[in-house]
Amino acid sequence: VSAMGVRPQAGEFNRGFGLHFSMTDPTQFVYFADFPVPPSSHGNKIYDGLGGFSCGDAETECVQMISVLRGNSVALLCGELGPAQVASFQGGCPSGHDELSAVDIVFLRPDPDAAIFGESGGVLKEYGNAKIRVRSVVDHERTISVWTTGQVTVQ
Repeated sequence: VSAMGVRPQAGEFNRGFGLHFSMTDPTQFVYFADFPVPPSSHGNKIYDGLGGFSCGDAETECVQMISVLRGNSVALLCGELGPAQVASFQGGCPSGHDELSAVDIVFLRPDPDAAIFGESGGVLKEYGNAKIRVRSVVDHERTISVWTTGQVTVQ
């Protein structure tokens, strides 16, 4: 909604907005504004971290750190390079998917499509879709799937 609307960040209207998930801390994720990387007027479509600043400072892309509460957590991040498909899975990532240590999902105004970048084995790649498996404290699981078309589903 922020990327498609007319929401400025630090007085700028040409920033995309996104979410950053990392298995380093599976109990939180980051809502961020993708700062332009000169000389481009657009961002790099990945979360650049805090760089010694605090979330919400003008010098950082971090708009808000969102905590996953009540013992719930992100259990697994997966990315698929090829054509988007609905995949159900138990255990690890489904066939054709990379297990990711981090994933960034960014929407750039006015395009409703998403850019999805994930890190697997220390290598950053662009993916056709991402799957974020969340687990409750009593081991119930759901999978949030996000496609580059902007479609989001929960299974």
